[in-house]
Amino acid sequence: ENNVKSTECSNSIWAIRVDNESGGQIEITSLISLVNAAVFTNELGGTVSGTGILDATGGTFTNEGTVSPGFSSGTLTVQEDFTQTITGELLIEITGSPGSGNFDLLVVTDDAFLDGTLKVVLSGFAPQLGDQYTILTSASLNGTTFANEMMPLGGGGLPIFQVDYNNIVPNAVVLTAVVLIPLPSSVWMGVVLLAAWGLCACRRMRALSSRRPR
Repeated sequence: ENNVKSTECSNSIWAIRVDNESGGQIEITSLISLVNAAVFTNELGGTVSGTGILDATGGTFTNEGTVSPGFSSGTLTVQEDFTQTITGELLIEITGSPGSGNFDLLVVTDDAFLDGTLKVVLSGFAPQLGDQYTILTSASLNGTTFANEMMPLGGGGLPIFQVDYNNIVPNAVVLTAVVLIPLPSSVWMGVVLLAAWGLCACRRMRALSSRRPR
């Protein structure tokens, strides 16, 4: 049994049971292989992140804490079932447009059993209406959804993203931007001043034009 507090993992083979304890941080940078149908539990208060592969073939991976794909944005792969409990959180960061690939993705090669919280954060980027991000893929969602959806807020204090389960992309979770982020008041002031300056300049040119002899 391995009780983990903090480690960076690359090309590792771990034993029968792994418990990432509260406060523990596991960063998966390449491949972790669990042997002998191992049980991997990310406990409440623990964090699993990275862009590598957790090979739990024949075993289980249960998230009671936080799973955060990428280092900023990136893809984390779980080779086996993924189960998130009511205390678990999937943290997704979006830093660019869908075409840029700059957003988090959790790839589950087998079944996903969802519960707990989906938390989405934007970092220095404002999505356009209709932008779609596939943030989780699996062999099957088994009819499950996240119990709580924590979305960044846009105009009117409304959630920017709508969450779709299994419809837009089969066996996947997809975010669609349905609300824009309002421009800061300073930007709006700049737009108003620029428009006012343009209007005054246009009127002055018309006045000068009308004074010219014909």
